[in-house]
Amino acid sequence: MTHKLDLLITNGRILDGTGNPEYEADIGIISGSIAVMGHDINKTHADRIIDAEGMVVSPGFIDTHSHDDAYLLINPHCDDKVRQGVTTNVIGNCGFSLAPLSDEHQDDMRKASAIMGGSHLPDDFWKLSSFQEFLLMLEDTRPGDGSDTRNVQNRHRGRHCRAYIPPQDRRQKQLGQEHRYA
Repeated sequence: MTHKLDLLITNGRILDGTGNPEYEADIGIISGSIAVMGHDINKTHADRIIDAEGMVVSPGFIDTHSHDDAYLLINPHCDDKVRQGVTTNVIGNCGFSLAPLSDEHQDDMRKASAIMGGSHLPDDFWKLSSFQEFLLMLEDTRPGDGSDTRNVQNRHRGRHCRAYIPPQDRRQKQLGQEHRYA
């Protein structure tokens, strides 16, 4: 190994996500990516060393049902999620989205998002009329100090527009006018 490692994680039990049994190895990291794995990595080639003895080292977890649309703006570092191993959040679940937000549904969304931390959002947030504006606001909250750990996947695909259609209209369009038994 001739390259200088940014980080060397030693003595960790590795669960690599492939379904293979766990194994012990050291992991060398350069620029945020795994550069080398093995047992004979020279510690003098590392800027920083973490001894993971007795701990598990694994790929980050994906929170596929996070409802973190507002949380990503409130806590840009997402440190509590990262401490749990979550490195990717999927937002826009259950047809719930904070943007785009029609004037008619602002109060409903304020109440619903308050349950998930949205009561701390700035007032200008509630004026977002497009999902693009939400993404720009999300980009503006990046820490910018190299500590950004957020990977975000949008799951909207049009379902978030349900807030623009009254429930009775949705039901009629989906089920038709016939009476249906549950």
